[in-house]
Amino acid sequence: YAYVRCDMTGAYVTYNGGESWRMFNLRSPVRWFVFDPGNADVIYANSIALCRSNDGGKTWNILYPDPSEISSIICRGDHASEVVITRDSIRKNVNALAVDPADSKKLYACITTGRTSAFYISDDSGAHWTKDKVLEEAAKNIFIVPSSPENNRTLYLTGRNTITVRENGTWTINSGPAEIRTLTEYAGGFDKKSKRYIIYAISGRSYFNPS
Repeated sequence: YAYVRCDMTGAYVTYNGGESWRMFNLRSPVRWFVFDPGNADVIYANSIALCRSNDGGKTWNILYPDPSEISSIICRGDHASEVVITRDSIRKNVNALAVDPADSKKLYACITTGRTSAFYISDDSGAHWTKDKVLEEAAKNIFIVPSSPENNRTLYLTGRNTITVRENGTWTINSGPAEIRTLTEYAGGFDKKSKRYIIYAISGRSYFNPS
């Protein structure tokens, strides 16, 4: 499977290596996709809310905020963008998400509630969330070191010009390059040979900015 998001409302999926594409609509531009490493049919997408598909993108359901907390969906702004309204009228947005490589039910998320961003963990596929740490800023990405202990993962949360690290249960913040104001995109991967997790970043303007 391959998925493409664009700056318009539609997103696209191909099941045959790009020979044909199917468009789907989550009521707003998709900011990012996250894939379950243990099940290719499970995909998460951040649009007007955090959505999940269990069938390879054929159908989607809102995962967060919990549908029971949503009172309405309204159009707002000069582009008539759709916005989720919760019963308590507090804006809730999932800025970053990661699925544990050894346990598909375990999710890690940065969630902004009102003006507060925090790191959360779910052990039941997002049905319930536990706040683990209040963050100084919303995270752009969450990277998991796959070689770290399954019950105490080493995590990297990327920010505007910082990377917040949780290792052995301790949190630290590493600053980015002094001459760079904003790092807009990140990519990370585990090098089996050196047993290191390597993160790359670029600077520049980005249309979609979770902060």
